[in-house]
Amino acid sequence: MTTPDDHNQETFIGEDRWCRIRIHSSMVPRIKYIAAYRTAPVSAITHVAPVKGIERWKDTSKYVLDFTEPANEVGPGVILGEKHFCSSVWN
Repeated sequence: MTTPDDHNQETFIGEDRWCRIRIHSSMVPRIKYIAAYRTAPVSAITHVAPVKGIERWKDTSKYVLDFTEPANEVGPGVILGEKHFCSSVWN
């Protein structure tokens, strides 16, 4: 999820959840982790969290993701596209 402003970052990091996400219903059971991508000037994934649960957001077609634990900060040098990305973050 893109986190371009401080309010979004506070929700992701401070409340251990992410709200109002557009996800196709077929993808919901497949989501195990969520990553926060900071836009320019950072332009990088800065945090990753395991997902505890996914529910509908109010009376909309959007979802809210609750995290199992607080998001972990990801250090520099994370290689995107590698199949072992999430396992290397948690090990």
